[in-house]
Amino acid sequence: QIDSYGFRNDADYQGQRYLLVGDSFIAGTGNDQDDMLSAQLRRDYAIDAYNLAHPGDVADYAAHVAGFKASQHTDAKVLLFIFEGNDFVESRVKIRSAVAMFFKRYSNLFSATNVFRVTRSLYARATRSSKISASQYLTIAELNAKKIAFLTQYVDVTRTVAQQPIGSFERAIQAMSGDIAHIYFIPTKYRVYHKHINPGEALPNAAWDYLQRVCRQNHLSCIDLTPALIEASDTLLPKGELTWWRDDTHWNRNGIGAAARVVAASLTADAARTGK
Repeated sequence: QIDSYGFRNDADYQGQRYLLVGDSFIAGTGNDQDDMLSAQLRRDYAIDAYNLAHPGDVADYAAHVAGFKASQHTDAKVLLFIFEGNDFVESRVKIRSAVAMFFKRYSNLFSATNVFRVTRSLYARATRSSKISASQYLTIAELNAKKIAFLTQYVDVTRTVAQQPIGSFERAIQAMSGDIAHIYFIPTKYRVYHKHINPGEALPNAAWDYLQRVCRQNHLSCIDLTPALIEASDTLLPKGELTWWRDDTHWNRNGIGAAARVVAASLTADAARTGK
């Protein structure tokens, strides 16, 4: 279910105080509408947030925010979600006018028809099928005697020992800094489950350490979702449940629920501190 701008919401923007900004994790890839972060926040914590998420990089997120706020004339605060797996990269697109990019890419492209989304999905599956089946593309492990798949690229990213500064990443964060209430770090699936697969492996925290530095430079609140996701995963695993899909890089309703608890707690703390 998408709104008139092409973002995954049950209705158009209605003045919500918060904008959820990020990629496919927040857009709800692989999950039903009722299980998305925006839905769980509204249902379980009475937090009505607008879902301004779409796959892209951090420069894209900044353009979404600038274009949307300019079109809606809103002072809504941004809850920004950054994924360890593929957000710590130089921008893949040339930065254009934020308003022009917003309307061209989202209103015109997605609100008119469902054909594009269906054909694009089918095309991707057809062209990537051989790559997906290749052993070097996936890392397969077992949890509770069930196979679980990890994208090898994201496993490698998780094991990266140092994160070099990223110009476009830092510029995008700085551009949004006046609108951001909190930044939340989403770990890879491998980081959450690695101790059950390679118990002797000590993972570095290069992406999180770098994000913390960027947040400090811009005087922003930065929250790591890793501990909450690991705790939820460890609790669910003996029951045969996961926080990620077994065959996908995205979290399921359980993982989203763990993230929602952290988000709600941070906003509750804000309200207690400011009295709003």
